[in-house]
Amino acid sequence: MVVRLWKDGFTVNDEEFRSYSIPENQDFLDAIKRGELPAEWESRAEEEELEISVEDLTEENYVPRKKAFHPFSGRGYRLGRIADVQDFVARSQRSCPPFILTTSRPFRDLNDKELNLEEADLANAVIVQRPLNTQAPFGHS
Repeated sequence: MVVRLWKDGFTVNDEEFRSYSIPENQDFLDAIKRGELPAEWESRAEEEELEISVEDLTEENYVPRKKAFHPFSGRGYRLGRIADVQDFVARSQRSCPPFILTTSRPFRDLNDKELNLEEADLANAVIVQRPLNTQAPFGHS
């Protein structure tokens, strides 16, 4: 846990800026100064050992850091069969008109839902959802 002390407030682990003028924030800092664990960290400390460092930047004004880009922050799903992919796509949409899954170039309909992704030669492949009863893109079929 990294507590950075700025001219008019502090941050914990580069999260939201906390002003010194708010009583709860002052209680937090008073606990740190006494060498005690702040009340808001007590439940966390029961689960893991906390290492706390304090950086004195009180000569500087707080400037928000740019948020780190995380390209994927959602849950992961293990999709082993083409049927799993089909079900996942259908569940991910509010209203789901009939569709078919295809590969992108070369275009190939993925009809055999019992194959797993490896058996269907889809490892590292792009899978496209295409509404049923439409023309293949670019006039291919």
